[in-house]
Amino acid sequence: MKLRGMTPFDGPCASGPGWILVQRRFDGSVDFNRTWNEYKEGFGNIQGEFFMGLDRLHLMTSSAQHELCIRIADFDGDSAYAHYTHFEIGNEEESYELKYIEGYSGTAVLLMAHTMNMATPPGTEE
Repeated sequence: MKLRGMTPFDGPCASGPGWILVQRRFDGSVDFNRTWNEYKEGFGNIQGEFFMGLDRLHLMTSSAQHELCIRIADFDGDSAYAHYTHFEIGNEEESYELKYIEGYSGTAVLLMAHTMNMATPPGTEE
């Protein structure tokens, strides 16, 4: 992938063309307890566990509208997803804040409520 102001980088695709993985965690082989600069630059190996880096994520989401799909699973094998039609991450001066997100659909709210022993949020009953 090539973003303005950055050296091109490899980014693994997910679920077919047009989707790039931002982060992958599945077995604990990479320690995600990292410094600010490591999260800024990214870390890990794209063949295994990794995080692409906040600078890249900011440049990607500020250059054009992007969708976000989050897939999660718990240790019991229950899985869920959250899909947003548009999101944007701020720059380093803005502490990479989530500046914009809209258009939620998915099942993640249900899994999180179940996992945290919370009541099911209104309007999300199956």
